[in-house]
Amino acid sequence: PSLESSNPLRLAEMTEKALSLLQPETQKNTTAKPFFLMLEASQIDWCGHANDIACAMGEMRDMAATMKIIKAFIDKNPNTIFVATADHSTGGLSIGAKGQYQWNAAVVRNVKATAPKIARKLLASKNNWKAEWQALTQIKLADDEQKALDAFITQADESNSEIVVGQVTAQVSAYIDKYSSTGWTTKGHTGEYVQIFSYGKGHTNFSGAMDNTDIAKKLMAYLKP
Repeated sequence: PSLESSNPLRLAEMTEKALSLLQPETQKNTTAKPFFLMLEASQIDWCGHANDIACAMGEMRDMAATMKIIKAFIDKNPNTIFVATADHSTGGLSIGAKGQYQWNAAVVRNVKATAPKIARKLLASKNNWKAEWQALTQIKLADDEQKALDAFITQADESNSEIVVGQVTAQVSAYIDKYSSTGWTTKGHTGEYVQIFSYGKGHTNFSGAMDNTDIAKKLMAYLKP
């Protein structure tokens, strides 16, 4: 995931490179060859299945940077269209949970790794796990929450390491969700409508409620000679 990558904006970097190859400097201001480019921001689905809000927002940051690059490209090449959508939503995310009609984005922004990565680092730290927790999340836990994590970490049975990692991961996720007021309804896919975004030439062809197969048909029409 982007949150743990040495190149957190890797989709943006790959997109910028792909566009430069598909329309190099020598073709600009001339009659460029047409092209079709498909990009997938795939890790957002993994983050949703894991109910990991920091992971999800890391992927959204990468996607936002990517869309800025695409918009700039289209502004310079107006005979181009960009369409973005999804095949489904995952996790049933709510911003605001357990009666709290607010969402603390600052908490999410301060989390430096995915919940499983944090869990493994805490377990590796053993008695020094509190310092590791602060460095990775900046969340101040209540006394009972510290005791709950301490029980898992300091008494961990290394022969059941993956089970323990799972238990600590669940606790880590619960605390991040609590302090950010993030809610989830499922670990699976959800059935609500997903958005369609479009920009560039003919963008009004992709607006309103559309069947997913109609999106494909309209895109294929652009490729006809």
